[in-house]
Amino acid sequence: MIHCGVFSRMKLRHQVGLNIQKLRRERGISQEDLALMAKINRGYMGKLENAKNSASLDMVERIATALNVVPSWLLVGDEPFQFVQRFDKEKGVFRPMEIADENSKPSPKKPKRLKANIVQEGVILSDESAVVVWSDYTWNNGEIIRYWEKGLENIPETMITVRDIATSKVRER
Repeated sequence: MIHCGVFSRMKLRHQVGLNIQKLRRERGISQEDLALMAKINRGYMGKLENAKNSASLDMVERIATALNVVPSWLLVGDEPFQFVQRFDKEKGVFRPMEIADENSKPSPKKPKRLKANIVQEGVILSDESAVVVWSDYTWNNGEIIRYWEKGLENIPETMITVRDIATSKVRER
């Protein structure tokens, strides 16, 4: 059996609590404000952070959305992608992903298995290499999702070059 780093020493509920607390503090968000953003009780948020309660997958998703990270980051803390955006077709811009409206009902149709294809990347070019800043994926349900590399979401747009994956073309922004 292979044990990886943190998991060999700590229960998952403790890791999730620590990751929530770490991100919340890094971003200067109070526990109460994060609870409001994730639409959960402040007392319950405290119990999650202190590992007195285990978060359901739905709860992990809501908290991750409020913190603007992919849900798996709360489980492991080392996820390479940090900031996730969904393309708003009406406005033609990327927007942070939001929690689905709780009043919305699932489609009665059987859901399709989601598949993604990477279509373009934002890169910083140097003489010898390219550093990927973000990657855009198209999903077979029509959505376009942008995944930002951890810590690179504040790079000025003027430094980023767009690279089309399908044609391997590079175009300046």
